[in-house]
Amino acid sequence: MANSPYPELKKTHTAAHTGTPWRDYKPPPSATVWNIIQGFGNYWVLVAALELGVFDTIGAGRSVTADELAHEMDCPLAHLRQLLDALVALGVL
Repeated sequence: MANSPYPELKKTHTAAHTGTPWRDYKPPPSATVWNIIQGFGNYWVLVAALELGVFDTIGAGRSVTADELAHEMDCPLAHLRQLLDALVALGVL
């Protein structure tokens, strides 16, 4: 900055020049808050699956398509697919 064409525009008041770079302050991690927010939705996904009987209908070790499952459970295929996708994302299915 010594060879700056406009020395009057030097920034001598920045945090880096005063010895406190911006990296010294770290905001608290937001993972805890997001886990709480996401946990609320995850809870209701699991409740919906239990109330609809998704796990009972699939059974242990049974391979079934979403179309077959929707027919057996008598529920809309599009909604069931969304529920199944959420259960897969949670790692339950």
